[in-house]
Amino acid sequence: MLTQRLRTLEEEGIVERRVIASSPVQVEYPLRLKGRDLEQVVDAMMRWSHRWIPTPPSAASEDVPADSEGTPAP
Repeated sequence: MLTQRLRTLEEEGIVERRVIASSPVQVEYPLRLKGRDLEQVVDAMMRWSHRWIPTPPSAASEDVPADSEGTPAP
């Protein structure tokens, strides 16, 4: 499933597949220009999710600043 999604992203020009000759062989998928152009959209979705989707207490992170009510800041 992951392989198919990565292939689709590669076909759409969002990522580039790079094979690194090593033992074991490594594969990287850096973003291409089209993928980097999505950065603002992904950031906006992350901010929205931090504001509106509750984080389970066991998965709470200290990296996300919160307001006085404990809601993550946008």
